[in-house]
Amino acid sequence: LAAVLIGLSLINESVLVFYRISPDALFGEAAAPRQGFNLLWWLAVSSTILAISRAFSDPPNAPLHPEALLQSVARHTHYRPARWRGKGHTRAVYDEFVCLYQYRVWLLLQEILGCLTAPLVLCLALPARAEELLEFVRAFTVHVDGVGHVCGFALFDFERHGDTRYGAPVAGAPAHRSRDGKMEKSYLNFKLHHPSWRRDAGEVLIDRIAGPGSVAAVQQLAAAAASS
Repeated sequence: LAAVLIGLSLINESVLVFYRISPDALFGEAAAPRQGFNLLWWLAVSSTILAISRAFSDPPNAPLHPEALLQSVARHTHYRPARWRGKGHTRAVYDEFVCLYQYRVWLLLQEILGCLTAPLVLCLALPARAEELLEFVRAFTVHVDGVGHVCGFALFDFERHGDTRYGAPVAGAPAHRSRDGKMEKSYLNFKLHHPSWRRDAGEVLIDRIAGPGSVAAVQQLAAAAASS
């Protein structure tokens, strides 16, 4: 329809303004059609429908590489569980991914629903977990002079919270490790934004992940950025 209307406008542009089509006459819903909309209005509506439909359709013969897409997402989120690797094409990984990264409309509805359910959670569920919450705060709170009480994970204490499966030089107690190497990934992200910041255990982690000499390369980049 849009192509036909564009072709008519090339022949005579006044057709779009003065020629009208009524929806009743178009669909045969009334014996006496009412005055309808001009062709310019129908062109705008059809163009909008076409643009929306193209946004929800995939390009023809577009190659799909689930593993590469998951890797690109992990560069920003620093989250890619081991159970996802090599299984990006499976339905189980897709369902879990959709639960983590939902549409904004659905997130807005959840926020609205949360205003109603939050009081119920605070009154019914949290009192039963209060002891576990207090134990977590007690076990993972560290006092730093001049700063105060902070979470132990924020200090990048690899001796206590490290996980050698994710490159940490020392393995901490299983109960004190972060889940899925979250602290190690946070250190890499912090080092990326603050390359001049040093910690001996963290330098070993970078060497174990990226290879020997990686720390020196990061320092050279930091010096170049500071001099520019």
